[in-house]
Amino acid sequence: MKFEVERLAMLAAAKNAARVAPSGPHSEVINGILLESNDDTREVYVTATNHEVSIQQKVMASVGESGSMLVNARMLVGMLTLLSGEFVTFSADKPEVIIVSGGRCVYSINCLSAAHYSKPVIPFPEETVTMTGICSLAKRTVFATGKDENKLALQCVNIKLRNNAVHATACDGVRLMMIKDSSGSPEEREFMLPGRSLQMLASISKDDDVFEVGDIDTSVVFVRGDMIFTIRKLSTGDYLDTNALLKNVKPIYTAVAEADKIKEALGIYSGWFRARACEYHVD
Repeated sequence: MKFEVERLAMLAAAKNAARVAPSGPHSEVINGILLESNDDTREVYVTATNHEVSIQQKVMASVGESGSMLVNARMLVGMLTLLSGEFVTFSADKPEVIIVSGGRCVYSINCLSAAHYSKPVIPFPEETVTMTGICSLAKRTVFATGKDENKLALQCVNIKLRNNAVHATACDGVRLMMIKDSSGSPEEREFMLPGRSLQMLASISKDDDVFEVGDIDTSVVFVRGDMIFTIRKLSTGDYLDTNALLKNVKPIYTAVAEADKIKEALGIYSGWFRARACEYHVD
């Protein structure tokens, strides 16, 4: 394997993959990022998975020799961050040893053969709908998803696309969050996305990113440019009937207030409680 690639483009792809690849006391294989170069298409594929979500990105490169290698995710990000120069070169002339060079610096590190890696199946959806605003959607819903392993449906954000609008619901049995945003897609679809997986997608996205989204077997697939992100479904069946739930809610009173004023007031009280906690701690 040998290729030369723009350092910043490769660094961006490596950072996204590193967010997916788990860290901690896992096997070296699952902690890795799979690099694959193709001298016919002049492309490098960067792949990572934690078996709940998977990501594959395509980076254009000058490929001298096709090949593949499994590199530790954090080490790859660290090397690309510290290297200088516009371009970096990857080469693997010896088995399970990769050399990364850029500017005046050269790294030689031990890696694993790609044969050790259980490469995820990342399908490309034939039928898709368009979604945007992933970051704001995750910010307003994921906090209200449940943590109970016995209630998988409540760990999910239920997303419905209908009537040119995105309807999203999250509930942990105590809190209920329902939002509605406009959508440019007239098609009707429904997805149940695990909250932690949706949050991971949001962490590598911008709110104005446009995704083509498709539902394939056990995965929901998000396509953005040269990146494919898949989320494995953790729950099947119907989500809770939120309309019936809301009918049983009998409010004592209702009030309308400006959101900015409410946020300001909550900030004041939050600061007061923190100050009181510090006083008690000192005493």
